[in-house]
Amino acid sequence: MKHKMTEQRMLAINISSRFAAYAVNIGVQFFLTPYIVMALGAAEYGYLGLGQNFISYLDIFTFVTAGTLFRFAMISFTQKNKDDVNAYFSSSVYSTLAYLLALIIPVSYAIWRLKDFIKINPSIVQDVQILFILLMINFVFNTFFLIFRTGTQMVNKFYLISIRDFFSVILETALLLSMYIFFEPKIYYLGISAVVLSGLTMIYDFVLLKRFIPHLEIRLKHVKWTKLRDITSSGFYSMVKQTSNILLVGLDLLFANTMVSEIAMGQLSIGKILPKAMQSFLTMAIGSFNVMFTKLYAQKRMDHLLVQVKRGIKVLGTVTMLPNIILIVYGLPFYKLWIPHQDVQLIYILSVLTALVLVMTGLMSPLQSIFTITNHLKVNAIVHLIYGLISVLTTYLFLKYTNFGVYAIAGVSTFYGILLPFVFQMPYAAYCLDLPKLTFFPLMFRSILTFLVLVLFGFGMRQVIMPTTWIQLILSCGILGLVGVGVIYLMYFTAEERVHILSIFGVRK
Repeated sequence: MKHKMTEQRMLAINISSRFAAYAVNIGVQFFLTPYIVMALGAAEYGYLGLGQNFISYLDIFTFVTAGTLFRFAMISFTQKNKDDVNAYFSSSVYSTLAYLLALIIPVSYAIWRLKDFIKINPSIVQDVQILFILLMINFVFNTFFLIFRTGTQMVNKFYLISIRDFFSVILETALLLSMYIFFEPKIYYLGISAVVLSGLTMIYDFVLLKRFIPHLEIRLKHVKWTKLRDITSSGFYSMVKQTSNILLVGLDLLFANTMVSEIAMGQLSIGKILPKAMQSFLTMAIGSFNVMFTKLYAQKRMDHLLVQVKRGIKVLGTVTMLPNIILIVYGLPFYKLWIPHQDVQLIYILSVLTALVLVMTGLMSPLQSIFTITNHLKVNAIVHLIYGLISVLTTYLFLKYTNFGVYAIAGVSTFYGILLPFVFQMPYAAYCLDLPKLTFFPLMFRSILTFLVLVLFGFGMRQVIMPTTWIQLILSCGILGLVGVGVIYLMYFTAEERVHILSIFGVRK
């Protein structure tokens, strides 16, 4: 029991520290983004998001060489098989390095001919090309620090990643402010700060990797084709799944740039700032649960795994529902105060559409982990790929034959993002755990009911309190947040779960 409580408290510490780092990041974005958008203009700022999307296309193959490293390394680590840990890490690192070297020539050519692929104002072509070069360097650094970070994840020390991210945000702010204040504003300053931070992060994560797994040796002699086959065979389907994610949401800025306008691309990019920050938090938070899920699966404790998966759905559902409810209810006055010179009505609607699918993503994250942990990746990847292709086709048809414009881009992604969990993710996750197909549906309906109750309450509250100043907005969001916490605690969690939550923080009933 003592070990269990220690594990649960570590989970609470990891998620709390992640949320704190996320809050700091949001705070910095709050002050920094309007300044940068004003300095560059919405259209030029949109190229940052477009460049990041292009990098995500290149990132697809790294899911083959590194996407399932954690699963295999964690199981070997749990079973105290040091040779296999060395083999999995070495095989992943060297195969990833080979892929990155192979990218140099085609990527260089693509950046040189960039203006032939996308719409760019002739006056900023060189600036955008420099940005893309820097984002490519950042991608290389990120790829390796994600591999090195696996060591910190394996020992469940996610709070150290959060501490790193906290100081990274502070350094990023100092770098960007220095460049934008003392030099002529350029879009590629964002790329410079990204390269500096990712380089330092890679070093930090490598130091932690060697500290927590001191016996680890990443050497060519440890590369084993059998281990590489394990990683790549599972990783192939992770790559297909990532391809589907790009088809579902990763082509939105490209569609906006090529089929609507550069301004629309910039507006969509701004509308995704807050939801994207929440997505980053969610990605890290699920890592804390993945450690627990993988251990339980390796130990064949399937009943306890189901309990923890359901708790994971509720915890991640809570931390994604609360901020998105506040965004949906008070997003419009927020944008009016934050970026008053932009089309705030349009940006607000785009943010709401993105927030809706993000809530579903949060609820589904633990179930997505089940596919990886149980190594049931093939069907999951194929289904997501089909949905992605349908989404792209639907978006194209809307843009070609209707006047919905950028609304169609965000709306189609939201529709399929909400539909997929009910049609596939929940029943297939139950199948992977040898459970009835409807196992997770009651919890999902309870989650949605809680979400709708709070949204309706929020809209009712907005009829009474419509803030027009920052003080009023902060107070209104604070009140809604406190009510949301209370409703979720009493309505969403069972009596047993409430006792468990209190016990994690040392409170006995």
